[in-house]
Amino acid sequence: MYGAVPAGGYGGGVPYGGAGLAPMPGTPAGFWRRLWGTLLDGLLYGLVALPFVVVGLVLIFAVGLGDCSTDPVTDDIVCNGQENVGGIVAGAVVLFVGWVFVLVIYLRALATRGQTWGRKLAGVRVVDATTGAAPGWGKAIGRSLFANVISANVCYLGYLWMLWDSKRQTWHDKVAGTLVVEA
Repeated sequence: MYGAVPAGGYGGGVPYGGAGLAPMPGTPAGFWRRLWGTLLDGLLYGLVALPFVVVGLVLIFAVGLGDCSTDPVTDDIVCNGQENVGGIVAGAVVLFVGWVFVLVIYLRALATRGQTWGRKLAGVRVVDATTGAAPGWGKAIGRSLFANVISANVCYLGYLWMLWDSKRQTWHDKVAGTLVVEA
């Protein structure tokens, strides 16, 4: 039957999707390995972002709002004179540059190798569902956007979808045409 899941699962040259199509590009990764990779990514890329966050917040609060205090009666923030707008803007720029830097190194790893730092430690890889190669920039960006905007915001149903999907794909995997396989 065309498209039926063969007994014994995927891989090993078993036709993927039917007769005449390419074999599955690896064994689909399980939920816990994928979750572990995501959590490690959050920690590791968060550590890269930390210096930018610290410097940005110091610029905003120590330089930009340095002469400010809280009024004991109204509990409002009161600044002696004008705020140092330059410090606030500089802090915002540092935070933005840090965010872009972390985003670019994350997407570069995902697009070119299919493995971010956390995924590598967890032993999983994101691949193009048709070729088995790294997903490329377009799929990496689309997959990440869909994951963060849709899959995560519908009670994480987009992430949990892989638990009952025959190819173990999340919503963002389906939209981007990717699979997560064991590395």
